[in-house]
Amino acid sequence: MRHSQNRIYITGHMNPDSDSICAAIGYADLKSRISHDHYIASRAGDISPETAWVLNHFHLSEPYLLTDVLPKVADAEIQKIAGVSPDATVKQAWRVMHQQDVSLLPVLSPDNKLLGILSLKDLSVAYMDSLDTHALAHARTPYHMIADTLNGHILHPGTGAVDKDGYIIIGAGDLEAIRSSVR
Repeated sequence: MRHSQNRIYITGHMNPDSDSICAAIGYADLKSRISHDHYIASRAGDISPETAWVLNHFHLSEPYLLTDVLPKVADAEIQKIAGVSPDATVKQAWRVMHQQDVSLLPVLSPDNKLLGILSLKDLSVAYMDSLDTHALAHARTPYHMIADTLNGHILHPGTGAVDKDGYIIIGAGDLEAIRSSVR
């Protein structure tokens, strides 16, 4: 038998007849031979006398009896992932999600208490909201976060560290062209 990562149970219906039992045995055997996982034939009820005769005739063991197929916490694959702080930028959160190949990310307090969950959908909405020219002002986004997200630096931070009016100019390229666009 080959070593495998997963153990997968193949079962038929409750109160199984010979077809259900034989199908589970055959399919589990086939899948085990063609994949890297370990498939186990199982049953969801007692063996009938007819099925017992078939198994005995072909020298097969009764499939494993599954008494409960409800998922349990112990059945879940739990992946430990780093979270982000509530003041993380969209770019920082995306980077963590991308590096860990996850679509959900915990938002954690400084003492590692769960404050919420950030999803790819949340990031998508935040990105689409960024198309609104006043979104940064409504969010009271600190300048340093904008600069970090853009891999830029602040030439003149003004009087405060947070935009209040919703008018931010991000300059790239010719300095004279940038100056002409500033009010």
